[in-house]
Amino acid sequence: MSDGMDDSAFAAFCAAGLWPGLGRTAAERLPAAGINGPDDVSAEALVKVEGVAAKRADRLVKTFADARPRYDVAELLHGAGLAVRGASAVVDHLGDTAASVLRADPWQLLDSGAVQPRDADVLALRTLAERPEKSDLRRGRAFTAYVLARAARDGHTMLPTSMVSAALAGLDIPDPAAAIAAAGRWRKQKRNILRTCSLMWAV
Repeated sequence: MSDGMDDSAFAAFCAAGLWPGLGRTAAERLPAAGINGPDDVSAEALVKVEGVAAKRADRLVKTFADARPRYDVAELLHGAGLAVRGASAVVDHLGDTAASVLRADPWQLLDSGAVQPRDADVLALRTLAERPEKSDLRRGRAFTAYVLARAARDGHTMLPTSMVSAALAGLDIPDPAAAIAAAGRWRKQKRNILRTCSLMWAV
């Protein structure tokens, strides 16, 4: 049986509807069948849940396996005290290795569009082994992309660098120029960084 952290994250995962086909009623009945974490999920255990027949149990085992990347992200978010519902958007954006990506660069959470900058900072504080600095270029890169994406949603097609810098300063980025440069380098490496945002900055 899973430990307390798994139990809590697992319950949040199920309550958020991230396990396809489970449903709220079945989710509430899982603990009574001894299913309190991912290691407890099996067809044998699921048939003990009131209202779950053998065929549905088999389907639920498969859908949970398919949703495991979402669970792994939800576990990270829950551990940081963040809502887990955005796990789907994170996996859609970062792929099945999203949890590993976030452990290395928690600010990529912001690229999913499901959270605010403060949430990405909270995840970084709870995830990284060393306390992150506000000047971390991973943070600057992510916040720059966030500023541009938000501006694009507002209908802008280009922003002066001065406006991008001002917006970054307002988000507590100590060196906006370095952050913008980091975003530019990242964009060359990951050409879809602004896939939802064609906006660029101009001097």
